[in-house]
Amino acid sequence: MATDAKLLVANETGVGNVSVTSTGFDLFSAGYRIPMWVRVDVSSGTATTSNVTLTFKIQHSNTNVDANFVDHTSGADQVVTITVTTNVRDRDVVWIPLLTDKRYIRLVMTKGGGTLGSGAYNAYITNSHPQ
Repeated sequence: MATDAKLLVANETGVGNVSVTSTGFDLFSAGYRIPMWVRVDVSSGTATTSNVTLTFKIQHSNTNVDANFVDHTSGADQVVTITVTTNVRDRDVVWIPLLTDKRYIRLVMTKGGGTLGSGAYNAYITNSHPQ
């Protein structure tokens, strides 16, 4: 992983039919208004009834107040979907490009499809992306 990576979400988990929203991350120290990437490492996931889709998206805001966050919609690739099979699928990595003039961001994971037995992921913000 790039040495400039900063932790956005550490070991977030979701179970059942829930969505998970991280706390706001202050981009001031990372430098906002520059192209960045959010790297999401999905470390585990199980589906108990059928395939499950995990969708990750970025929300942003000028203040770290829940009601003020809105979806970051600068491009269709802001939402990345991976499929978790009925067995554990380990080490899926998704990259979400980010360019915002807002100070705070947060990561939202929503579940679609069957029932999620478990799922865990870490997310980082970085200025580099392997090509």
